[in-house]
Parts: sequence; C-alpha cells; structure tokens
Amino acid sequence: MRWTRASTTSTSCPGRLERLHRIDAEGFYSLFEGMVIDDTAVYNNQLQEFESLRS
Repeated sequence: MRWTRASTTSTSCPGRLERLHRIDAEGFYSLFEGMVIDDTAVYNNQLQEFESLRS
C-alpha cells in the first residue's frame, strides 16, 4: 500500500480529508482506551509510537 497525502485545496472530495482525520484520530485514541493519563511523558511516548506505526 502506498501512502499519499490528500490535498486540502481540492473541493472534488470534501469528505475524504475529514474521513482520513477521523480514522487517524480513532486509531490514535484507541491506544488510550481505558487509560487515565496524568503525565505528558506517557502521552508523548504513545504519540511517537503511533506516528512510527503510520510511517
């Protein structure tokens, strides 16, 4: 699968970018399911892990 960046100026498919953002957000926040985070270090580690999974 090849990753492509969706154009933010394209009006031909306005829902595509919103859908990509929603899917990314769901994937990211699923890492925190059932967790209460009160430390930014934990949050930053999870963010780095998520970004490494996406690339």
